[in-house]
Amino acid sequence: LHVIRGEYAESIEACTHAFAAAADPLNRALAAGFLGLAYLESENAARAIPLLEQAAAHFGESRWPQYGGWFVVFLSEAHALDGDLEKARALSIQGLQMTTDAKHWFAVGWAQRALGLVARASGALTEAEARFDEAVRIFTSLEASYCVARIHVDLGALAHLRGDVTDAAFHLTEAHRGF
Repeated sequence: LHVIRGEYAESIEACTHAFAAAADPLNRALAAGFLGLAYLESENAARAIPLLEQAAAHFGESRWPQYGGWFVVFLSEAHALDGDLEKARALSIQGLQMTTDAKHWFAVGWAQRALGLVARASGALTEAEARFDEAVRIFTSLEASYCVARIHVDLGALAHLRGDVTDAAFHLTEAHRGF
């Protein structure tokens, strides 16, 4: 909850406590993954990557592949944040496949968003828009309004890159409504 409110220090503190207190491999992997996500959201890729790698490895080899795929998607975002777009793209594709196979539709939406972020960062704006639109479609079908709003922020940034002030304003207005 702290992460989606932008309360990164509180999120990192809570997840650090959970990580330290985790008594078994399952809970330790979950705590590592969510601590990694907290670092990712606070834009600290260096701290996020090893934690997300740990969580992705644990769940990729377990009977809970939906979590493995989700953490792979977050790991891809961390690599994109770190500037390694090639690795980010490969991990996003892997995460999309894993989450699709697991029928974890919420994480499929995040994988589409991650692919959109990578495409936008690499200048493939048409692909970015298609990925973001697919993420909006998925999150709308799941009634995940916060996620839809977040993608509208991404679409607004994309419109800004294209120099389309009208489209940027539309998407930011939609984001504001969703938040």
